[in-house]
Amino acid sequence: MTRSGDHPAGKPRFMGRGFARLGLLGNPGDAVGGPAITMAISDLWAEAVAEPSARLRLVEPEVEWPEWGSLEELFSDIRLRGFHGGRRLMMALIQRLARHSSVEGLAWPPPLFTLSWRTTIPLRVGLGGSSALLTAAMRAICGLWGLRLSPSEAVRLLLRCEVKDLGIPAGPQDRVAQVHEGLCYLEVDDSERLHVERLDAEALPPLFVAVDESAGEGTEVFHSSLRERHAAGDTDVQLGARRLAELAQRGLGLLRGGRGHELGPLMDENFDIRRGLLSLNPRHVEMVTIARAAGAHAKFAGSGGAIVGTCPEGRMESVLDALRARQMSAFRPTIAHPREEDPDAR
Repeated sequence: MTRSGDHPAGKPRFMGRGFARLGLLGNPGDAVGGPAITMAISDLWAEAVAEPSARLRLVEPEVEWPEWGSLEELFSDIRLRGFHGGRRLMMALIQRLARHSSVEGLAWPPPLFTLSWRTTIPLRVGLGGSSALLTAAMRAICGLWGLRLSPSEAVRLLLRCEVKDLGIPAGPQDRVAQVHEGLCYLEVDDSERLHVERLDAEALPPLFVAVDESAGEGTEVFHSSLRERHAAGDTDVQLGARRLAELAQRGLGLLRGGRGHELGPLMDENFDIRRGLLSLNPRHVEMVTIARAAGAHAKFAGSGGAIVGTCPEGRMESVLDALRARQMSAFRPTIAHPREEDPDAR
């Protein structure tokens, strides 16, 4: 959260940001539990601004206004964004933060405000867009209310917003990346306690990201079936989950040892395991196929629609060109540097 200056009338404005998330190794978007290596990137972000006002107002960005020029325009919007925008996320978050403020004994009622938001994260491509919006808004509102949350408290609160309040299938991975920032290893133990370890991003190999915004689909499309099969004891899914956990643990060892240049084959194996568990969207698979044909290692960055990969420096431009030639946005990501105060990360 940053105090972004004063409103013309002298009222303070508080701005928060949340960054896109890349899943490097481990469980596929939290669908089957287990450890993961994840990172936040500053190239794509969501931003929210909270400023005091006489009434509580949510100001949606123009792209979310409920107005269309034709039925086809409405249908196109549904294909791109699904049936919901940011309003429901913000309502659930405000309710959660208000309850937390009451429990913490802060002044009640807390000040009302006007909340606005915007995002550069493509929707429904598995980059943690909805949780980035929530993270940004949480930081802005906490700044206005003077509410301090530890990283572990923030992760729990954001997860409960989506899972309990909104019924969105989710796990801790996105929120860990977006709250802690930087490069992290996370694992949930047998007692359901979340453990986070900060890793040295300097150990990472050269990375690239590619996004196909036209191929987006909701995270629930991928997660729901896999979660149900895992809960039902499907042996293939459970074996796949164990193999994914092993990959994350091997990746952790490589990064701790400064051998991040060896992550590529693990990323390939991560994708191949996932592909063996479900019938994936052919357009999403094609992204990985193109990158591999150009000499790279690649996997989904999340639930599908974006990929992350690595290759030797000398091949990077040819890999990016191959992806761009298929009308994809392809770039080298910039890690979102972690915040100084982060007592929950070892």
